[in-house]
Amino acid sequence: MNTTKKVGRPRAIEDTDGRPPEEVILEAARALFARQGYTATTTRQIADAAGLRQPSLFHYFGRKVDIFLRILEAAIEPELRFIAAESERTLRPDVALYRYARFVVFNLSTNRNVLGSPYGRSELKGEEFRAYWSALDKVTVTAREHIQAGVEAGLFLDVDVDVAARQVFALIESPLNHRRIPAVRAREHAELAATLVLRGLLHDPATLQETRSLAGLMDDAD
Repeated sequence: MNTTKKVGRPRAIEDTDGRPPEEVILEAARALFARQGYTATTTRQIADAAGLRQPSLFHYFGRKVDIFLRILEAAIEPELRFIAAESERTLRPDVALYRYARFVVFNLSTNRNVLGSPYGRSELKGEEFRAYWSALDKVTVTAREHIQAGVEAGLFLDVDVDVAARQVFALIESPLNHRRIPAVRAREHAELAATLVLRGLLHDPATLQETRSLAGLMDDAD
C-alpha cells in the first residue's frame, strides 16, 4: 500500500497553520470519502477541499487510489501492531479475545482514518487493494483463532467457530455506525463491547470478572 510521492508544486492556497500539503489532502479526502464514498469522490473535489490546484494534487499523490490506500493503511495499522504485540504474550484464550475485541472497538471509535461505513470487496477490487484485504483478513482471522482456542480449552461454549467469529466481528464493528465517540466514552464502549463478546461465549459466565481482571486496564495493557 505504498504510494509514490512526487515533488510538489506551489499550493493554490497557503495553509495558515503550516501543515504539510499531504496532511491537508488526506484530511480533505477523509471527509469526502466518509460523506459520499470513494467512487463518487473526484480528485478535483479533493483538491478544492484541500485548497490546491488539481495538477498540484498529483505531485503529492499520483492517483486517487493512492490517497485512499494511505487512509485505509492508517486505519488498520494500529490493529496489526496490536495483534503482533499480543502474539508475544502468553494469554488465556478468553483474556486474549477480550483484549482483542476491546482494542479493535477502541481503534474503530477513535482513529480518524476509519471511514464511517465499511467498504466491501465488490467496490475495492483490483491488485492495488490486495494488501489491504490481506491485512483485514489477518484481523478477522485473529478473532476466529481466539474463539477456536477458547472452545478447545473448554472456556467457551461448543459453538460453530466460523459463525461465532462472524458474530463477534459484527459486534466489534459497531462503531462504524455511530462515529465520532469522545475518547473517554470510547473506552467505556470498548469495555462494554468486549464484555458482551465474552458473556455470549463463556462456558461459565461467572468467570467474566476474572477474565476482565486478567485483561488489565486499557491504558496500562493495550
